[in-house]
Amino acid sequence: MIYDYADIHVHMLENMYKKRLRGYAKLGYAPETVHQTEFQTIYTESYDNDLFRDIAVANKSVIIAGSYFASGKLNPLIRSAEQCTAAGAKVLIITKKSDTGYAEKLHQMLPAHGISHIVKNRVTSSFVAIDGKTVWYASGEIFGNGDDECVLQIEDEVLAGELTDSTR
Repeated sequence: MIYDYADIHVHMLENMYKKRLRGYAKLGYAPETVHQTEFQTIYTESYDNDLFRDIAVANKSVIIAGSYFASGKLNPLIRSAEQCTAAGAKVLIITKKSDTGYAEKLHQMLPAHGISHIVKNRVTSSFVAIDGKTVWYASGEIFGNGDDECVLQIEDEVLAGELTDSTR
């Protein structure tokens, strides 16, 4: 029997998330403003183009959190962010505090391109939340160099809200 470990990982994450929401609901924590009928997850192996396209066409906001941003992914990220800011959307990138020269360069470069940047002592997960409903979530660093990352695109307002709230 051949196992597709990527599919197993995706289903495991999706089931864990749904179980967590059910647990919150039992405790009385249920979102009142979200009227979703379906949780949708898409797994993709070559996600870069789709992710950068989603960022570029954002209407309202893009929140990006990560500890590490590979230099090869930074230019496409900035180009995509510039496209959505030109259309009126806000872009915020949250990175982990670091004393490296690259971190300082990042802190100078992002605002120069109209991208808000916040540095935190700790970044607990790597994700992109777009327009409060689409989430790109990685098992590792979404903008890292790893080719074996499990990256999910999830259409879920509750998850987008939770991740956005976790950045405050």
